[in-house]
Amino acid sequence: MMLFNSEMNTKKVLISVGVVLLVVGFGILIASQGGVTTYLTQKNSQETLATSSRPIFDPARPLEDSDPMRLRIPDIFVDTNFVPLGLQENGEIEIPKGYTEVGWYTYGPTPGEIGPAVVLGHVDSYEGPGVFLSLGQLTEGDYVYVDRADGTTATFRVTVLERYDRSNFPTEKVYGDITFPGLRLITCSGTYSQETQEYDRVLVVYATLVDSDDTK
Repeated sequence: MMLFNSEMNTKKVLISVGVVLLVVGFGILIASQGGVTTYLTQKNSQETLATSSRPIFDPARPLEDSDPMRLRIPDIFVDTNFVPLGLQENGEIEIPKGYTEVGWYTYGPTPGEIGPAVVLGHVDSYEGPGVFLSLGQLTEGDYVYVDRADGTTATFRVTVLERYDRSNFPTEKVYGDITFPGLRLITCSGTYSQETQEYDRVLVVYATLVDSDDTK
């Protein structure tokens, strides 16, 4: 199992060759806490890329690097802050400690840059609903806003929602290199097993940057 070293800890690890190092190196990335588990598993490298690599909306001009500060999804009443996520010592991706906030994977592009920016959030917890409880209710064309540290707001539109068996997660489809600014909102889905304390599916919402300004 390959672990990241200092030379690999670059911010663009999810783009191009970086995605291969991340996914093939670990095989399985596990984000788990409180019984809510998101498995990001390796799939056959021959799988074709997602339709997300061919956006249905005209992408906006890419933005410069700037950390995300707040996520707003009006259609499902999400308005929450970001926390940075990295990798644990055992190679597992970190997840937000709280269930009302989302995490951005810091070794990928910032939302608005070229490439697939990855955002993780809990669907629920032992204490109640998680921030992404209603993520599956989004539909094509819904808006997602990311307020950034530089004062800009990156405006995304949802292109597709897909659910995958956690044992057959299409890694390249979700994390593969793209030529436009994209967003991946990820949470658990499907049936929860009391025996294994796992959900059997993963929900991924794909979105494309369509606008940016500093007035929202």
